[in-house]
Amino acid sequence: MGHGRACYRGFVASRRIDGHPSVWAAVPAIGLGVLAIGVVAAACIEPRAFPCDDTAQCVRDGEQGRCEGAGWCSYPDDACDGGLRFEPRAPDGLGGACVDAGASSDGSGGGSSSSGTGSGTTTAGPIYACDDRPCTTTGLVVGDAHGCVRDGQDTLWCWGDNTLGQLGRGVTSPAERCPGPTVALGAIVQASASQHMCARDAESRVYCWGNNEHGQVDWHAGADAIVRAPIEIQDLELVPETLDVGPSLSCAAAGTSVRCWGDLGQAATTVSTTSPVRVLATGAQHACAVLEGGAVECVGVDTSGQLGDGVPAGMIALEQSRPFESGATIVDAGYVHSCALVTTELGPEVQCWGANDAGQCGAPLDTPIVASPIKVPNLVPGPYAALALGARHSCVLAEDGRVQCWGDNGDGQVGPNAPAGFGAHTVVLEDDTPLLAIEIGAGASHTCARTGDDAVVCWGDNGALQLGAASSEDTRAHHWLEIGC
Repeated sequence: MGHGRACYRGFVASRRIDGHPSVWAAVPAIGLGVLAIGVVAAACIEPRAFPCDDTAQCVRDGEQGRCEGAGWCSYPDDACDGGLRFEPRAPDGLGGACVDAGASSDGSGGGSSSSGTGSGTTTAGPIYACDDRPCTTTGLVVGDAHGCVRDGQDTLWCWGDNTLGQLGRGVTSPAERCPGPTVALGAIVQASASQHMCARDAESRVYCWGNNEHGQVDWHAGADAIVRAPIEIQDLELVPETLDVGPSLSCAAAGTSVRCWGDLGQAATTVSTTSPVRVLATGAQHACAVLEGGAVECVGVDTSGQLGDGVPAGMIALEQSRPFESGATIVDAGYVHSCALVTTELGPEVQCWGANDAGQCGAPLDTPIVASPIKVPNLVPGPYAALALGARHSCVLAEDGRVQCWGDNGDGQVGPNAPAGFGAHTVVLEDDTPLLAIEIGAGASHTCARTGDDAVVCWGDNGALQLGAASSEDTRAHHWLEIGC
């Protein structure tokens, strides 16, 4: 995009104030003191670019840019392979040049010709520490190929794949190794991620961003296919108490009402449950909920038994199935399978149903569909604290901190050291000691855990730097995210 020449008095930019990412103020011109309004200068001071050290400083005409490693801002430009172009006045030959397609905002950026043919590689990542990072973590959210943590101020810091704007930075980019804060989003109390994200704040407002191909961010006519920054969702017709998202579907619940939008016909649909919703889980085209009293009800597409009603219907079913009448405390959904934590007469169990082509339900591989819930065998004794389901793998967190995963391990998402073969495996570190965690999350083909000492470790696929590792080829190993000030 072109920009006309204008008169600038020194450096002008926008910055955050009060530590709040949604509050902005103009930075006064540097070194000019107070300028009287209405005084006309005889000549313009030569425009100069504003050096940046934080993406939050790169805002131009309301458009969010990105702070590149060279120390200058870039802004969205679809003519560039990487989707970003340095501001026209950046020095050292960078002005107006496209940012390399493989560049990251923390220092791997470089200019290329202004024709938009970036000279960088899409697999290159930063090779040094992240300068800007969350000091503490209070929560973990994992998407298909990216991850986020909540810090002590309930701000989201995200890293990994950003080709669909799922990091919420106001721009798209191939991959970001270093965590960065989402823009235009205040303190949140809940977030969920897949190829897009939705978050709920303390006032129960819902914001979504990222892939909107199926209307899973915004189903209204005229909505963009990629939403690069959080937008508040309108017409929910309820005050959400919980929410969850899948690859092409979003759902929010309050009381006995569940409102879903996206790949169930795109327009938003409201479904009523028989009791108030306590936990909500959303897959690619289905959703399940734990209700007050411990029952589980599911709705949506049932091509692979993901509704758990015993007979795959192969169609959208807006009348709920009921896999459990009681005993369930937590439910989670993968792409086309689901699992629940259930208390039975024999004690706590993990039971799964749906697609089992990679053993993600815990059944032998010669059982490609599990139409009714089955117990996952060979788990450490319960009780259990949490579930995390990816595209074709599943994980459980025991209350003693041990993590076990099963299903597809093609990228090491079950565990880098997990032996080949069917069944659940305890995640162990390189010294063969069990990983002890307080929270887990699963992406499409990677897994992350948050530990009690405020650390985050990820393993599995790193094609979009979702492990926080320096190279997309650095995979099938544990990588610790750089956190702490």
